[in-house]
Amino acid sequence: MSSCEDVSSPRVYKLKKNLVQKDSPAVVWSVPNDWEEIAGNTFSLAVYKILNVKDYSEISVSKFPGDAGGIESNVNRWRRQVELSPLKLDQIISESITKINPIGTYSLHKIINNEKIQIAFLCMILPLDDSTIFVKLKATKNEINNLEQSFIEFCSSFRFEND
Repeated sequence: MSSCEDVSSPRVYKLKKNLVQKDSPAVVWSVPNDWEEIAGNTFSLAVYKILNVKDYSEISVSKFPGDAGGIESNVNRWRRQVELSPLKLDQIISESITKINPIGTYSLHKIINNEKIQIAFLCMILPLDDSTIFVKLKATKNEINNLEQSFIEFCSSFRFEND
């Protein structure tokens, strides 16, 4: 390093603890016995299929920096995927379910188009300090209600590795 001052001894600087970035603890979860991990994509931490359902189902777990666009943009993206019109944030929040797991408070969103599309979603949004975890269950409308309780149990199992 160089300096404008001619000083013969080095200067030492200390940073406050809260300015030093440290690695976040790993997030872990419990997978039900009737779920099988399958190949995912580059965005997914894990992808599972549910073995004991008649129709196709898939659960993906993803983690993105920050709020990844926020609740409104993510829920409306999922709504567009099943041909539903977008909602304002206050409508989305009023239709969501709030739950708590060992990490914190998360929101659950049930997205079903009862008129057109056979695919439906159950989605979790779990904000962390510097990122957000998303869990998305994709299944048919016929199966989504049957899978809701196990999906909630799965979302409730999220915790930091050493907890």
